[in-house]
Amino acid sequence: ADGNAATAPELPALGVSFATDELVRCSVLAVVRKGSKKSGVRKGIELSLKLSKLQPALAVEQLAPGARVLACVQSVEEHGAILTLGPQGVSGFLHADRTSGLAEGSALKVGQVILCSVAEGALAARRGGVLPLTYERAAEVSALTVNSDSVTLSTLQPGALVVAKVNRPTAGGLLVSALEFFAATVELLQLPEAPGTSEWAEAPQCAPGFKLRARVLYVDEARKTIALSARPELVKLAAHSAEGEAAVGARVEVSVVAAVPKLGLLARATLEVDGATRSFSALVPLGQMSDELVAALDKGGDTHKAVARALASFAPGAAPRAARVVGYSRLEGCAVLSLRKSVLARGVLTLADLQPGDVREATVKKLGEFGAIVSLAPGVDGLVPKDQLGAMAKRALAKTGKTGFSSGETVTVVVLSVDTAAKKLGLSLLRELIKTNLPRLSAYEAATAGLVTHGVVTGVRPFGCVVTFYAGVRGVVRAAELRATHGDVWDSDPKSCYALGQVVRVRVVSVEAAKGRMCVSFVLDAAKAAAAAGEAARAKAPRPTGEGEGEGLAREGALVSARVTAVKEDRFELTLEGPLAERAELPFAHMCDLAAHVSPMGAAYEVGAVLPGLLVIGARGGKHADRTLALSAKPSLLAAAAAGELPTLAAELTPGRTLSGYVHALAAYGAFVRFGSAEASLLVPKREVANSFVTDVSDRLAVGQSVRVHVLPPADAAAGGRPVGSLRHAACLGGGGAELLHALAREKHTLAHAAGFDAAGDYKPG
Repeated sequence: ADGNAATAPELPALGVSFATDELVRCSVLAVVRKGSKKSGVRKGIELSLKLSKLQPALAVEQLAPGARVLACVQSVEEHGAILTLGPQGVSGFLHADRTSGLAEGSALKVGQVILCSVAEGALAARRGGVLPLTYERAAEVSALTVNSDSVTLSTLQPGALVVAKVNRPTAGGLLVSALEFFAATVELLQLPEAPGTSEWAEAPQCAPGFKLRARVLYVDEARKTIALSARPELVKLAAHSAEGEAAVGARVEVSVVAAVPKLGLLARATLEVDGATRSFSALVPLGQMSDELVAALDKGGDTHKAVARALASFAPGAAPRAARVVGYSRLEGCAVLSLRKSVLARGVLTLADLQPGDVREATVKKLGEFGAIVSLAPGVDGLVPKDQLGAMAKRALAKTGKTGFSSGETVTVVVLSVDTAAKKLGLSLLRELIKTNLPRLSAYEAATAGLVTHGVVTGVRPFGCVVTFYAGVRGVVRAAELRATHGDVWDSDPKSCYALGQVVRVRVVSVEAAKGRMCVSFVLDAAKAAAAAGEAARAKAPRPTGEGEGEGLAREGALVSARVTAVKEDRFELTLEGPLAERAELPFAHMCDLAAHVSPMGAAYEVGAVLPGLLVIGARGGKHADRTLALSAKPSLLAAAAAGELPTLAAELTPGRTLSGYVHALAAYGAFVRFGSAEASLLVPKREVANSFVTDVSDRLAVGQSVRVHVLPPADAAAGGRPVGSLRHAACLGGGGAELLHALAREKHTLAHAAGFDAAGDYKPG
């Protein structure tokens, strides 16, 4: 775009202004060469779409009615478009009624350059430097540039339609005269009909004096050369059709039609499709003729002899050779082939050739803190994140900032994910994934209960360990299993148990393919997993302090006595009575069942008071020296534990039961209720919090509040879903109402005693 960047309007995304395969006019600014000895020299061409580069400065006097000028769409308004013409202070307005020939459903786009005509009476009608313009697609396609237009090399525009007369054939095409006195060339692939045999020069279209319509491809004022194209598709400015294109990677047989210096080989390719033979034109560029020629070109120096030898080795009309399709040239309208042995032997040419789980050879291109970028084929690059580099590389990256790999090194990778639409490729260098003989899991539908496979740890959360496989498939190892394996360490520091990027073997426990959910286990033997679950259940059974395995440690579900050591803002800090004197906490919310009594409970006991019959409901921290027990004195929980109705395992939360518990956490979608342990927890969805509609869960419930919960079956029991809970009155009150009334009486008695009242309610001074 032209103009001051500070005042220019915000431009839309390039995808809005331009379309793939659209023909555009551009100006060559520079030929860029950059690179290094390791990566090699990369060549490129810097182009510009600026109107000031495409069209020389025009004087206002040149904008006479009927004059054809290039204009850039600056903005699209309700009744038309405002266009920039080039001269300072002169703009054009293209009314919607003066626009014809646009494709159905299309419209002018900001940044688009079009060929317009100055409307009749424009100079007289000009107001404020704005000229009325017209645009006709048919006129742009058929407008013929003739001698009377006083054309010079500086004013001849790319895309202009001219009449050319053949002078003689050359090695690479035709030498013609355009506009009678301009010398121009038409390459072989730009002829009206692509040559099909080595005797192409004998065709009528190549005979001296033959006239043809052609469109200007480029004008080189420095060399005073003009290149034309007589291809019907370009002459008519027709939209490109992909019909008949050979797929990239297809193997074909080619016969050389002509060897063209500085270009390569023009060939005729044949391909077998559904039992039928299809023939089409193709180009073999110099860089795709042979591996030896590529090596010579990379060395630099005098490459003319190497190119001449390579071209001489491909005689036109010789026996067909094997080739491979590596691309398609829109401008030439032909397939691009490769005769290089390395390309013929290569298994990957595009992202479409790759599948998750494929093991391939790749070349390291770039290294950094993000990981590594490697190349599997020209134009096929993938990312190896730092978590997928391997243990040694990650340690080296942490210590020195370098991975230990070097640019240009050949490595073996495994494909993790392929996104052809976004052109993204995820790879891994982890040796266990590359060499595994286990099935590679790349779809939830392929996962069956009991399947053992390798995965990578990509997340460690309080709810479990996230294991990722291929193509974004993930599974979770639940915290209950990890707690049974790692004990209190899992509760205190779960990230110390597993490292991100760690390769693990897991067994599929259950899968919900429709929802994209999967539960996996680190215990590979199902029988051992069942035995471990039973052992965990026995270990968590309520027992007095000091029982079991000679450790004397209090376990979840046990009843203990503790002495108050400190009174904090919202809790008591205690020490268990006994030789180990474990630390514990008793929140005020767990001193009672009724929320109204929580605040006064802080005055119920002083430092040194001994509280008997407290229930262990959890623990945080690691080993004995570091852990702190969570205690509860809620009458409802103590009564349930005494009656054997307080679950400590998730398996005990069976549908149909009505249980006493407490609110552990609140979320926008519901409340989490716990019972006798951290494992025994239940989600109460928002719809089940109350009989009436609930806008905000926190308006009805508070953390630590005692509740009666009715266990409901899972929404999708067949897929192995977990049960949910309900707090609706009709579902969960049952006989629990009397228990809460008894709790009310007991708590009022406790508060009265703490405040100095006697049992009869009379106040005692002091």
